[in-house]
Amino acid sequence: FFFQAEDGIRDSSVTGVQTCALPISAPARPRNGSASTTEAIASRITDAVIEHRLLPGAKLGEEALAEVFGVSRTKVRQALIRLAQEKLVTLQPARGAFVAKPDAREARELFDARRIMERVLIERFAASATREHLSALRDHMREEQAAIRGQDTADRKSTRLNSSHT
Repeated sequence: FFFQAEDGIRDSSVTGVQTCALPISAPARPRNGSASTTEAIASRITDAVIEHRLLPGAKLGEEALAEVFGVSRTKVRQALIRLAQEKLVTLQPARGAFVAKPDAREARELFDARRIMERVLIERFAASATREHLSALRDHMREEQAAIRGQDTADRKSTRLNSSHT
């Protein structure tokens, strides 16, 4: 992989991992403990999967990730185990970690569950939304559509809906 760390691009292909041009940016090192480091690593890997910078089936080499994030393999392994529990990563004995490749049934189940959750969330939002909330949502949707039309992945990432939005 090519990973983008805070100090630039690092080529970790020397570890024997297949090289591809899909960067993961390393977060600043958290100051408040190892759980935060593990969460930050898991979050960055999750972002890379969601943004299609890491594709289904991509190998996630512990050594390469440890180098990119400037942490021990233990921290990377903890993050990968957490992501495996969330079914985002598959851990294969004696082979390593890979981005999950859901089959058609799993994909349908995921989209069905998402549809149910989104409906409930929309109903709750509609019941309590203020004019300010609605205005912020409209602004966000315009920014998101502009980013999608422009194919600007940096803009898509910054405008993607997540827990920090209304």
